Amino acid sequence: LLLLTTTSSSAALLPTSSLAAAQLRRDWRSAFATQPLEFSRLSLRIDGVLPEELRGGTFFKNAPARFERGGIEYAHWLDGDGYVTSLALDDGMATWSARYVRTDAFDNEDASDAVEWRTTFGTQKPGGVLANAMDIKLKSPANTNVMLFGDKLYALWEAGPPYALDPHTLECQGASDLGGRLRLSSSHGALPGTVGVPAVDRLLEAAGLLTDACSAHPREDARDRQNTVAWSWRQRLVGEPAIEVALHNLPMAHASDDDEATAAAAEPVTSTLHGVAFAPHDMALSRARALFVASPTRVDILPFILGIRGPAQCSVFDKAATLPAGSTSYIHVVPRTDGNGQLDGAGGHREALAVAIGQPFHPVHSCNAWDDESDGSRVQLLVSCWPPAAVRRLAFVGSSLLGSWEELRDGDFSGVPMTNLVRFEIDTRSERVISHAILADGAQLDHPKVHPRVHTRESRFVFATLGRHDNGGDEDATPRPPQSFGCVDLAAAGGSGELVDAWHAGPRRLVDEATLVAMAPADASEDVDERAVWLIAPIFDGETRTTSYVVLDGRRLSDGPVCELHLPEGTFVPWGLHGCWQEPASS
Repeated sequence: LLLLTTTSSSAALLPTSSLAAAQLRRDWRSAFATQPLEFSRLSLRIDGVLPEELRGGTFFKNAPARFERGGIEYAHWLDGDGYVTSLALDDGMATWSARYVRTDAFDNEDASDAVEWRTTFGTQKPGGVLANAMDIKLKSPANTNVMLFGDKLYALWEAGPPYALDPHTLECQGASDLGGRLRLSSSHGALPGTVGVPAVDRLLEAAGLLTDACSAHPREDARDRQNTVAWSWRQRLVGEPAIEVALHNLPMAHASDDDEATAAAAEPVTSTLHGVAFAPHDMALSRARALFVASPTRVDILPFILGIRGPAQCSVFDKAATLPAGSTSYIHVVPRTDGNGQLDGAGGHREALAVAIGQPFHPVHSCNAWDDESDGSRVQLLVSCWPPAAVRRLAFVGSSLLGSWEELRDGDFSGVPMTNLVRFEIDTRSERVISHAILADGAQLDHPKVHPRVHTRESRFVFATLGRHDNGGDEDATPRPPQSFGCVDLAAAGGSGELVDAWHAGPRRLVDEATLVAMAPADASEDVDERAVWLIAPIFDGETRTTSYVVLDGRRLSDGPVCELHLPEGTFVPWGLHGCWQEPASS
């Protein structure tokens, strides 16, 4: 699902000949080759000058990187085994390491060189329906994101527990309950579900059937920079569709000397997202609220139980979304504060407010949210979304949310929705969405990010992967492979947003998601130059089949990289997902 939404490039700079387009398709396909090797502390060649503020820091990233076992290809890129990379920067030097997240399931399949687990996006065990029917345990590929907490690095996946890693060696140390914050199954592969009866849930956890899932999209509260907010979820297995969520405050390294095992686990904020059949992919955080956008989907889980499909293949858009007054998306607003408006230490259950958008947007990645300083009942939300026209098309044809991986892998983007940056304004008092708008002339934008010091605060500039500079007046326009980064000024064009800067990587190079690093430490109470960030991102070169890392100055993207760090020729990381930055100890 992420892959379908992060396809972007710079239309003005793309090669236009059919020969060049065919070559780009081949390059795109090669970006999803299995990386069979692991690496330890390779020294990288650096072109340019490494910024002083980055020295002593480390850039971690996670990605699917193995796509077959025993000659059997996985059904989808997102079923690929997680591969964590570490780029350590020090005194003008750069060292790079890469290692698979060796979960129990990974070691099991590695030893047999065979597919022995079902996975979420459709990979099945050999033997057909008879071998898969009634086997509801799923392999966690631990392949989506990484998070720092205490003295550990954690590999995250959407539908299972986090896996603790040694941040220096990347050695996997097993599933973690984050210091008692999560309730985990006794064995690998359990489903994130609840029957609604705690005692029965405990029995099913002990039997290895149910677990908490820790989302792969934690958020930082930059207002005080004391906590990262991780969130876990379970799907109701009995009764009307609903997702149970819990928000967990994780003290940041600079806020606490405690490690993960001893950090006090404060009571989480819990809530229920009623009517949600498919777990939200991401969450946005304002100072006072957590916000989840849910599109109109239906889940028919029977084909999964019968061994025919993976659970994600059982999810489709509601056909009612094709009607003028049909199904709409909702924004579920969960208060983070208690009844007295207090945030710190405020745990317990909160009633979520479900606000209808009035259109079937499909959320991809949350960017930022902030509460209106003059009217505490209003909140602004920025999210990259598939537009309503694309959702209606997919609902009409009855396509699963995944679409065709085979076509997309081979560079056919004709059925892939455009991804846009969308702003929503919500009034929690009147319980309605006051406005929603696709920004920047419908430019193709995903993986939107703001300056790290303005998370949960009002923001003006957004950085993202960039494709077409506009949608040409067609809300359901066709995207292209990701080759650019762009910066959008939300205040420009009368508040409709405008693309004000961009950098294109080259005709045969593909960009990965960038991580933003503040150029200088800034107190959260001070005004922040929102463009004063370094963008760090992997780049895949289709001509040499080699990955490098670029560092871009957010104030002048179009100038190109201030430095580029090169892996040895032929060494590559498959096109990946999310990452995090570990600040130098001096910060």
